[in-house]
Amino acid sequence: MARLNLLAVTIDPEPKRIYPHNSLAAHVIGFVGWEGNLRRGYVGVEGGYNDDLAGQSRVMERSRIPFDAILSEAPPPGRDIYLTIDRSIQHLAESELYDAINRYGATGGTIIIMDPRTGEVLAMASYPTFDPNVYFRADKETIRNPAISDTYEPGSVFKVVTAALALQSGKVSEDSTYYEGSPFRVVGGRRVYNWDRAAHGSQSFVDILVRSWNLGTTWLAVDVLGPTEFYEGLRRFGVGQPTGIDLEGEAAGILRLPNDLYWSDSDLATNSFGQGLTVTPLQMLSFVNAIANGGQMMQPHVRLKTVDGDREYYAVPAAVRTPISADVARRITDIMVQVVNVGEGKEARVPGYTIAGKTGTAQIYCATCPGLYDPELSMATFVGFLPADEPRVSILVKLDKVGRYASETAAPAFAKLVKRLVVLMNIPTDAQRAELRAQGGNTSLIVKR
Repeated sequence: MARLNLLAVTIDPEPKRIYPHNSLAAHVIGFVGWEGNLRRGYVGVEGGYNDDLAGQSRVMERSRIPFDAILSEAPPPGRDIYLTIDRSIQHLAESELYDAINRYGATGGTIIIMDPRTGEVLAMASYPTFDPNVYFRADKETIRNPAISDTYEPGSVFKVVTAALALQSGKVSEDSTYYEGSPFRVVGGRRVYNWDRAAHGSQSFVDILVRSWNLGTTWLAVDVLGPTEFYEGLRRFGVGQPTGIDLEGEAAGILRLPNDLYWSDSDLATNSFGQGLTVTPLQMLSFVNAIANGGQMMQPHVRLKTVDGDREYYAVPAAVRTPISADVARRITDIMVQVVNVGEGKEARVPGYTIAGKTGTAQIYCATCPGLYDPELSMATFVGFLPADEPRVSILVKLDKVGRYASETAAPAFAKLVKRLVVLMNIPTDAQRAELRAQGGNTSLIVKR
């Protein structure tokens, strides 16, 4: 001190947030960083609940005599936020996602696991990820939460929405048929093909989902519903609107409507099978949750409760939309079960469990590619829930930029995850639930974990 010509040194403590699990759930939790001379939360829960977690600061004049300080007038501390995220389920989701990315040569991906009955997010994993302890080493794109912030054209998983709207209209039933006499159909000057570029003659409403026919959903949107009813239905599902999840950085997605500057007649066809519109992975799973939950879409959330001193405030599950009836939800569920049992989702089957699901292999927009879509790579998605008759859990698996169909990538990745998840969550098999019912038990009361 003498050499520095100083009379004294003042040491001020600097608070620092520690994340003991490093990158686990990093996109959900977020991080604390600097905003000028102040520290604040960014991304995820840290950003969304910054005011609760940070507490309050006060500036006031007091005596310079330390003994006169009144400790009771210290500013109130921050509140504690407890999450719906289950640490074990989150670890499982992240490990299975990383395995699937390596197995199928993807550049990244997302897995979301939810309880469709409550809207609780049990796990939300994305890759690439980062360590919030050293967030400053990560680039801006890696810090973004792809599950809620990145949008993509979902492809054929979106067909369940179109099919549900068609059934809801009452204009078709499971026995309705249409005819494919040509391998393509021209709508708004654009050719629409099935994924196999073939025509299949007479096809039923059920075949549209089980075989994933683009010409089938085109028929539903163009000939059965028409633009007004189709787009009104999409808005009821919340397409083009944020879900309102309690995380910072959610995107709304893009849905062009008739009379919009860049909407064309061809959009009515391509939107029916999930191209030409964009959604986030969370939005896509929320649409499927409405089907799993008897037509009611619950508000997605990650806050389980807030603790403020000795008081606890629990999140209350809330329905935000009812885009379809319980009857239509049940009927679409039955068809989604066939998708997994005998259709394009066969690789998602798990012994002992009846699963409802849908595959989606979506083209990737590419401004420099012929036809504006990448000719080789695609986004592979599988969405499903189980048990199909009493859903405990809904899951979305999305793999980015793969060179194979979702039926060969995302679907088997889903099955591999579920085989471990049902053990972790103690989800009874179909036979076990049937035995309990035979004894007079109520299987709907079985807790998830």
